Amino acid sequence: PGEHTNYGDELNEVLWPALLPSLYKKDGVFVAIGTHLDDRLTTERPMTIFGAGAGYGLPPDLTGADVRFVRGPKTAQVLDLPESKAITDPAILFHEWYGRHSKHKCSFMPRWTSILSDPGLPERLAAGGVFTIDPTWPVDRVMMELADSDVLITEALHGAVVADAFRIPWVPVYSEQGHWFKWMDWCASMDLPYDPVNMSICSIAWARDKGKRFLSNEGTFRYRLNQVKHEVEKMR
Repeated sequence: PGEHTNYGDELNEVLWPALLPSLYKKDGVFVAIGTHLDDRLTTERPMTIFGAGAGYGLPPDLTGADVRFVRGPKTAQVLDLPESKAITDPAILFHEWYGRHSKHKCSFMPRWTSILSDPGLPERLAAGGVFTIDPTWPVDRVMMELADSDVLITEALHGAVVADAFRIPWVPVYSEQGHWFKWMDWCASMDLPYDPVNMSICSIAWARDKGKRFLSNEGTFRYRLNQVKHEVEKMR
């Protein structure tokens, strides 16, 4: 709760009513897209863990929780779960939801904290030919602008997750420390390294022109997508 929404968390409000509408007729807690698995997690039961990740704070007590899968191998390790529980971020399910068009040669998605602290950023980047995707916009707008991008520079993890799901090359950047675990966790799930551009040293223009672009291998992507789809079918 708060004054501003965060794109990554809001993905849950779009995805699950469409794919698992019966969830909303049941009691309990469903913990899916996001970095939720720490000691702030509610102790309410029944609880289903469906692709969430660790990354902040101490591990939660998951006694009695139904852990279907988690975001990646690092989360599984922290929570002492078998490797088979480490699949990937369920936002991969957005793969076929939005049509692709080439409108933005290059887009940048900052973290929501970055855009709030620097509201003049979009105008400055636009002057250099980079479109800014504001993660506090409604999910549909974020998704359509992202799908219309040829390449995404992203400070937000779920910018990379969804860009990869759309099969759009992405360049990871960071300006705040403390978020690396969740990135490394998800990247490991997709057999990718995490090699971000440090924004305290390099500019967005440098990241656009010289930053390493990533996109998961098609075979790895299809394997993980099918795994998550299988978990959805089992949940149904």
